[in-house]
Amino acid sequence: MINALVLSKNRASQLRLLLESIKINAEGFFNEIKIIYTSSNDDYAKGYEKLISEKILDNIVWEKETNFIQNFLDAFEFCETEYICGIVDDCVFYKRIPLDSEQVCRVMADPSIFCLSLRLGLNTYIQNFATQTYDPLWVSSPFPSPKFREDTKAPLDYDESMACVKWNWMIRTFESNFGYPISLDGHIYRAETMSTLSNHFKNGDQGISNLRHWESQLAHNIRGIVDEDCKRTKLLVNVAMTSFRQSCLISAANNCVQDPPMTAGTFYPISEEDLNDKYLNNEALDLKGLEPQFQNINSAHTEFDFRFKDM
Repeated sequence: MINALVLSKNRASQLRLLLESIKINAEGFFNEIKIIYTSSNDDYAKGYEKLISEKILDNIVWEKETNFIQNFLDAFEFCETEYICGIVDDCVFYKRIPLDSEQVCRVMADPSIFCLSLRLGLNTYIQNFATQTYDPLWVSSPFPSPKFREDTKAPLDYDESMACVKWNWMIRTFESNFGYPISLDGHIYRAETMSTLSNHFKNGDQGISNLRHWESQLAHNIRGIVDEDCKRTKLLVNVAMTSFRQSCLISAANNCVQDPPMTAGTFYPISEEDLNDKYLNNEALDLKGLEPQFQNINSAHTEFDFRFKDM
C-alpha cells in the first residue's frame, strides 16, 4: 500500500485542483492522503475551511501545521504503509496512473530502486520549461558530469520494461531531473528510508529548517551515501530511479509560496491571493478546462493558462 503526503501553504484553490485530479485520475491509488497545511492570514484559513467542508475524497487526513519540520518528519516516521508519495499542492495528475498501487509496490520491491517518479517519463525531455533546456532520458545528460566509480554504473542509461522505464540516476548529474531522486512533487519512496535519511540531517549546524532546505540537504548528500552503500555491500544499492513511460503528474509553476522562492509566474502569473479570493467567491480551478493544455506535456513543471468554473 502507498500513502500520500501532501504539503500545502496558502493554496487551498490549487490543492482543490490536485484533489479533484486524484479523484479523476488516481482514485483508489493511495491508501491514505495526509495533508499538512498552513495559512498566513484569516482569508487563507477560510480557504482551507471551505475545502475541508467539500469532502472531495473520503481518505484524507487533515493536519494543521504546528511545527513544520516535526510534522513533516513524523509523517515519514509514523507512516503506516511501506511506501509514501510526496506531493505538493501545485501538482496535478493530468492523466490516469497506468498501474494500480499493488503493481507499483511490486515494481518498488526491486532493491536497486530508490524511487518511482510520477513526474518523469520518456516524454519529459525538457529540463526547464522556461529556458527550454533539452535533457532527454535516452541520451547522456548534456550537463558536466562528476565521475563516479565504474562499478556503480548500471548496464544502460535507461532500461524499458513493461509500463515503466528504469535508469541509473548516479551516472546522470545533479542538475538533471533524471539525476535528482529527491523531490516531493510526485516521487514514491520507502517511508523507512526517507525517515532515516531525514532524521540524519535533522540536527546540528546543517539542521533542516524548511522544505527547500530538506530537499537541498538530501539531494547534495544522497550520492555519497549511496556510493558508500555500494562500496560496503558490493551491490548496486538504490542506484536506480524508475517512472512510467509517460509522466502522469505535473507541477503548475504559476506562483511560488516556498522560502526561499523559486522562479514562477513567468508566462501566466496568478498569485495565491488572487486564486484564494476567487475560491472564496465560488470560482474553482477547472480541471476539465485544462485538458487541451495536457496534450503535449514535455516537462516536469510548466505554467498553465488557468480556467475557472462556478461552484
